[in-house]
Amino acid sequence: VLVLDTGGYGPVSIGKAVSIEAPPGIEAFIHPPSGSAITILAGGADVVVVRGLTLSVGPSYGIDFQSGLALHVERCVIQGFQTGIVALRGSGTIQSDVFIEDTVIRDCSFDAISLLTFVGVVRGTIDGCNLEANGSIGLDSFSVSRTVVRKTVAAGNSVGFAVGSDGPGRPADLTIDGCTAASNPVRGIQADALPGGSADVRFSNSTITGNGGTTSVVWGGVGQFNSTQCLSRLNNTVEGNSVDLIGTIGSYTPH
Repeated sequence: VLVLDTGGYGPVSIGKAVSIEAPPGIEAFIHPPSGSAITILAGGADVVVVRGLTLSVGPSYGIDFQSGLALHVERCVIQGFQTGIVALRGSGTIQSDVFIEDTVIRDCSFDAISLLTFVGVVRGTIDGCNLEANGSIGLDSFSVSRTVVRKTVAAGNSVGFAVGSDGPGRPADLTIDGCTAASNPVRGIQADALPGGSADVRFSNSTITGNGGTTSVVWGGVGQFNSTQCLSRLNNTVEGNSVDLIGTIGSYTPH
């Protein structure tokens, strides 16, 4: 589906493999009066591509990815929702992939990107994005997810990048490379888990600065909590936070 004219459009529901694109020079806005801007309930072999759209202000999600083989989001602006992009799968395929590239997500009341599934695993690849001034977390890689993020800025959120688990058998894994976490008032990077859960984060070539406040010793740059692993490649810049390192921060070497 190629958008030919600049203008405002209504909410979109997607139930099959499709590409929706606004080419350069075309401003295609989706401003939903209710619900999500784009809802995806596709089949287990379906790939959905969303490119060049502006999703602006709504009461729920910018993109609600409930089922499908893969979602590609490229060159989009998503602003003013509850959560910008959410992959919250309760049924459907055993594995789904979420690719987000060159996209700005800002001013959402909760997360910019939230990855979570109750069936199988969701894999996220985030590249060259800006996650700005969202009320909770810039990127939340939660149970059961495996996420890689590179060349992405998380600034002015409550927490920049987070990995977490809600219990036994529901792990989460986050790899951060070449990213910036700055001016997030609680933490730049955090790993946390409920009892019995496991969550791992690895970060390299990244800058973590200006995070945390003065009211709590557990606010700051990089925080490790409960049964999690927080590993640095020892080539990061972590300074200028209210507290630079919280918990046990380990290290790893490249192979």
